[in-house]
Amino acid sequence: MPAKARLAIALALPVACLAALAPSAHADYTYSPYLQHNGIASGPFDIASFNSSSTSSSVAIQNGADLTTVTFNYSKVTGNPLNSDILFPIASVTLTTTAITPISYVLYYAGGATITNPDGGASSSFGFDGKLFLNNISTSGGDVSSLTTFLPSPSSKTIGGEPFTFNIGDTSPDSFFTPPVINGAAGSFQAQIIAGTPVAATPLPAAAPAALLTLLTAVAATRLRRRRRRNPA
Repeated sequence: MPAKARLAIALALPVACLAALAPSAHADYTYSPYLQHNGIASGPFDIASFNSSSTSSSVAIQNGADLTTVTFNYSKVTGNPLNSDILFPIASVTLTTTAITPISYVLYYAGGATITNPDGGASSSFGFDGKLFLNNISTSGGDVSSLTTFLPSPSSKTIGGEPFTFNIGDTSPDSFFTPPVINGAAGSFQAQIIAGTPVAATPLPAAAPAALLTLLTAVAATRLRRRRRRNPA
C-alpha cells in the first residue's frame, strides 16, 4: 500500500474512535402538560363551578353580583430535548372579574406533565401541587401570585433509556410563574425539561476529545515512520 494511503488511514482512525465514543443524539419527544383547578381554599362565594377538558380547566366563582373566572389552557408540545434547557409552557392562565369592591381568594391547583420518548414509546409523568392567590382583585386591579406546595418527586426519571429532569423551580413565591393581567393579557406557568446523555453513554471530559485526538494521531504517525524506515517505499 502506498505510504500516502497508509498515512490517510492512520490519521482517520483517531477521528473514527472519537465518533464512536461520542454520546448519541436524543430522539424527538412529546411533552403533554396539564393544570387543573383543585378547589377553593379561602374566599367568600355563593356558587363555584368547575369545568375541565383535555386542553383547559376553569373555575367560575359567583359572589353576589360579582363573577370571577380563572382559566388554565394547555397543549401538547413536540420537540428535541437537546434544546430543552429553556422554559416550556405548562399552562397559560387568564383572570376575569366583574367585582367593583376588591375581593380575595386562594385556589388550589394540581399540575404536571407526561414525557413520551418515541423510541419504544416509553413515557412517564411528573406531578406537582400549588396555590394561586388572588389578592384584592377588582376591575381596577389587584395582585395575583402562585406558590408551589409540592414539587415533583422524583424530579428525574429514565424514559426510553434516557434521563429526563422536570424542573418547576422551588417553593418560593412565583417560581416559574408570570401573573396574568386582570381582565387582560394571560400569564403563564412554566417548566424546564432537562435531557441528559443516554444512560449507557459515558461522556468524555470537556478537554479530552482534543487531547485524545492529538495523542492517537501522534502514535499513528510514529508507527508509520517506523514502518517506512523498515520498509522503504
